[in-house]
Amino acid sequence: MVELQRPANEKEANEFIIDENSYQAKARRRNLVDENGNYIDSDNPLPVEIPPCICEENSTTTPLLADATFTGEAVMTNGFGIIYVNVYSDQASATNGLIVEQSTDGTNWDFNDIYTIPATTGKTFSVQPSGRYIRVKYINGDTDQTEFRLQTVMKNTGLDSSHRVQDTLNDDDDGRLRLSVLKLRTAQNNYVSGSATNTGNFKVSLEEFESDISTNSNSQLKTTVYDEAGNPAEVDDSTHTLQTIEYEHHELHYGSHFFICDYDSSIQSSETIEFVITTSNTTKWAHMVLDFASILGASLEIYEGSTNVVGGTTVTPINNNRNSTNTSSLTVIKDPTSITDGTRIAGYLAGANRESGFNSRDREIILKQNTIYLFRFTSLSNSNAISFCGEWYEHTNKN
Repeated sequence: MVELQRPANEKEANEFIIDENSYQAKARRRNLVDENGNYIDSDNPLPVEIPPCICEENSTTTPLLADATFTGEAVMTNGFGIIYVNVYSDQASATNGLIVEQSTDGTNWDFNDIYTIPATTGKTFSVQPSGRYIRVKYINGDTDQTEFRLQTVMKNTGLDSSHRVQDTLNDDDDGRLRLSVLKLRTAQNNYVSGSATNTGNFKVSLEEFESDISTNSNSQLKTTVYDEAGNPAEVDDSTHTLQTIEYEHHELHYGSHFFICDYDSSIQSSETIEFVITTSNTTKWAHMVLDFASILGASLEIYEGSTNVVGGTTVTPINNNRNSTNTSSLTVIKDPTSITDGTRIAGYLAGANRESGFNSRDREIILKQNTIYLFRFTSLSNSNAISFCGEWYEHTNKN
């Protein structure tokens, strides 16, 4: 490579020496000549090139101990257009352990690009020089390295590091930030800017699908409601009403609806029929309704938090969906030998003055989990008859 020496004065500018391997050439009247004696001009330009530079000051192959740090030296970036940092380690770096620092004065490192390096995975990062000086810092993770290769290459031109299309990307891969403003052409050949929704999503129009999803210029969209299995909700063709069933009816079809129903056709005054129901200790709660009837009068009392249950006959709740094999989570005992009542929470009467009567609670009571309930029916007359029925579905709240 020819090395040019600046002339000291006007006289030396007319004739000065270009020295390369003991070869001499002259420059006349400030015109330079090459080694073949040809003048350097626009047709014969002076060949000047900045070769790629391996930045030794910011490169190393010395393994680091756990939590140790390598800090390179400040190097000027003049004449270089891109800087590549290649790194490989058999151990992961600390979080944000690779730091490419840039500075305007070589002292204050105000501009940083930071990355986290995984173990045994070679990574390449490229940064554009934005300060006069650059240096590279690497902070090891909590395990000693046995292999470590960090190399910084400075070039005048280059490309960002690239990936195969099928590769999985992560937040520490090299990338370039691009900002675009979309201009959209209307049907009237005007151009408008594309915009985002209030929550930052790309805003789109449904007009091109109008024939399929709307019949009135998108004032109303045609929608279909689907259940969890993907089946559409049905609308009656004659009334255009949405066809639904009560929720407890749904639970019946689902096989989560149960009942206990029975009667006593010969019960004397003050005699009782008692049912003890124990709920499970889960959030699948029982939603219960009940009714009872008496020819000559009877009362029903409900107690919560009963204790000391002794004896009695086990009763198996019946599933209202006879095709289902689901069983109830409630335990039911009829006519225990003894019991401590607990807290009385409700009382009902049916029939009086020797007239038959009926009473029901058609609004659900949601039984408390892991609790014992006592349902006590008491006859108010001799030669009485009482019938009763309790129904419930077992359901876990959606929220």
